[in-house]
Amino acid sequence: MVDAVCFDLDDTLVTYERSVADVLAAAFDRAGVDQCFSAADYRGAFEEYAERTDTVAELRRACFADLAEAAGRDPASGVAVANAYEAERDQTRVRTLPGARDLLDAVDRPTALVTNGRPRCSARNSRARDSTTPSTRWCSRATTRRR
Repeated sequence: MVDAVCFDLDDTLVTYERSVADVLAAAFDRAGVDQCFSAADYRGAFEEYAERTDTVAELRRACFADLAEAAGRDPASGVAVANAYEAERDQTRVRTLPGARDLLDAVDRPTALVTNGRPRCSARNSRARDSTTPSTRWCSRATTRRR
């Protein structure tokens, strides 16, 4: 018997209005650095860095520095891109995916939302919370991570 149901928040119930690739391109522009790695490179390295950093900002700085260095660039340029990415990633620019509210309403079990995003992305979370029931529990990478 199923006692509870967990849903991933990002790209299951809500999605950002701008893709990782769009935000990354804007971050390179903002930092004044020629693009030297792709969104796919970033995604491919994400989990490795998630295991050894405590925040998404730290993850990006370490990951982007290493990706820049692997591309023959100064790691400091990767850090500059990571900082620009942080400024470009607008946590309020999300939308609830079609059917998300109906799905959550239809689940006749306790529910939990899980995310590897920042626990305090208040605008994103409040938009998603508007799509959930009062009994929905929230978990984030910060509270569920393995050490």
